[in-house]
Amino acid sequence: MSLLAAYRTISRSVKFNIGDKPAVQNQTFFVNLDNKRAQRDLARHSAIGQLVQVSGTRYHFDTGYVDQGGKVTPRTGSLVLDVGAANVTALDNVTKGASAAGTATMVPHATLPELAAVGLDTTTFAVPTVATVIYNTPAATITEARSLSSPFTLPTLPATDSTAARIWLAYVWVPPALAITSVSGTGVFTSTGGNHNYVVGDQVWLAGLTGGTGLVANQLYTVATIPSATTFTLTGGTHSTNVTAGTANRQILAADVLDVRP
Repeated sequence: MSLLAAYRTISRSVKFNIGDKPAVQNQTFFVNLDNKRAQRDLARHSAIGQLVQVSGTRYHFDTGYVDQGGKVTPRTGSLVLDVGAANVTALDNVTKGASAAGTATMVPHATLPELAAVGLDTTTFAVPTVATVIYNTPAATITEARSLSSPFTLPTLPATDSTAARIWLAYVWVPPALAITSVSGTGVFTSTGGNHNYVVGDQVWLAGLTGGTGLVANQLYTVATIPSATTFTLTGGTHSTNVTAGTANRQILAADVLDVRP
């Protein structure tokens, strides 16, 4: 088990780490309160008023901790996450292992955002397997990553508290893959699966298109305008035939990945 708590820095100029995690102004980050190095840094910087705790603690089931690496980053133009190679140590501080770099494929819900947990499978601790994924139940109340700059409480994800042989690396907010249609004459796309929740400047890619001559599948486009909660236009999204079926995916961003490496 790891005991996690969320903190924010209130120092505007001083740069420092808590354990191996940088404290970034106006961003919430999680600290493993069982990590000796994190304990030392937390005590030091809390004592001089550089940190404030913004959520209660919660237990997070882990079979060990990551000494180095293991960071999860999004891959451009797809719902695949890249997981770096990691050096890990068992909680008994005796057994050590190293994983290779790998990938985790996200499978988004059709209408609702999801919270996914990505971690190492340590069934064979000497050679942990990269990038296993467990999903939470999709829910409209799951916080989009664009809100992570505000204090928040980690959504409940019981599987991470009960799944054996795991070292969890990150939670990932996965936007839904929305069903779409379009009118080629106006260039307006309509989300038929519900509100898209896009903002101007979001990167979106299209897949499974029927119609839409001129559009390129899996190419990143930028949201140009938002006429309504269910419609949007794309920069460079010119097409000469209507889209009668397909999906739109908002690109997973670095801000969508919440590092919880213990």
